[in-house]
Amino acid sequence: MPETYHRYDCIDTATSINGIPITEWGPGDFFSSTQTNNDATASNDAFGNHKMAIQHDQSGTMTFTLDPNTAAYKQILDMAGTYQEVPISVKNKAEWVHSEHAVLQKVPNISDGTGYPTRSVIFECPDYQVEPVSDDN
Repeated sequence: MPETYHRYDCIDTATSINGIPITEWGPGDFFSSTQTNNDATASNDAFGNHKMAIQHDQSGTMTFTLDPNTAAYKQILDMAGTYQEVPISVKNKAEWVHSEHAVLQKVPNISDGTGYPTRSVIFECPDYQVEPVSDDN
């Protein structure tokens, strides 16, 4: 089977946070996400019996690297400290990552130096979901 290599570009990704389309990004990885504690762990007890521990936690985090000089960043920054639940949708050619109740974790860390300024905005998502992209969604 031949291997394929696809380079994702932010142009190939449709992103919105609280209905705000995100079209301008900071340099580097513009989006990352991870699900926490939704896994299964197999083990054996002292008598050799098999057991399985299953975590059904559907929470996760989404991190966005944004350009702080954009209107979208300023709108997101207005959410800081409000603990407002907002919908987030990130859809690329392979998967759709989304949450209906995401909360801005904190005000982003700020540092200005010699390079182009960026801000990492982190959302906690109690209903983190990842689905394959199909023609239906």
